[in-house]
Amino acid sequence: MKIKISGHSDDVVCVEGDVTDEFYPSEDQPFFVGVSDGTLLRISYDGMWNIRVLITGSDDTKITYEPATDEDTNYSDIVTLENDDEWCWVVAGSGGLTNERTRN
Repeated sequence: MKIKISGHSDDVVCVEGDVTDEFYPSEDQPFFVGVSDGTLLRISYDGMWNIRVLITGSDDTKITYEPATDEDTNYSDIVTLENDDEWCWVVAGSGGLTNERTRN
């Protein structure tokens, strides 16, 4: 089974393959995509889509990374995830990750 995650235009992240979806990240906050195998990606846009693997999920998942090369024709990193299991879900959200705790 296979899914491909990439940015399109300047405002949408697309998931294609066995799971399909579109996400619209906020420009001013980090954006994260989580996949049912446990993989976590951080996605940002600065004229080109930058996708970084923060956490690698299942040991059975093969992750292929294709970097963006220019702002005009190949403006998005592409991450492809493949394994023998069925992909169940993909979730996304914006916000920061922090180690700080709030005390009352």
